[in-house]
Amino acid sequence: MFYILRKLYSLDDMKKLLLNLSKIVKIVKIDESLIVNSLQNSLFTDVEDCLQAECAKIINAAYVVTRNTDDFKNSSVLAILPSDFLSLLSEPQTSTLN
Repeated sequence: MFYILRKLYSLDDMKKLLLNLSKIVKIVKIDESLIVNSLQNSLFTDVEDCLQAECAKIINAAYVVTRNTDDFKNSSVLAILPSDFLSLLSEPQTSTLN
């Protein structure tokens, strides 16, 4: 997110935005076992994507929100586009979002 936001916001505004976001999303602690699992997982070609999928799995997330869902075709957590996630947020509270 930092990489994407840096093109749109000043550093101070970006920090405020991310701090506010941290109040409503679950932040997963990345430890040695998560990194090792991601490095050893041959189903993913990108270690960072694998790490994100592993983090989502740990917290039983309903979705991984990403601009490139193809990179998560082997994820045990469904990957959806940001626009689809925003649509889900605007629906009545019958959807399960973690």
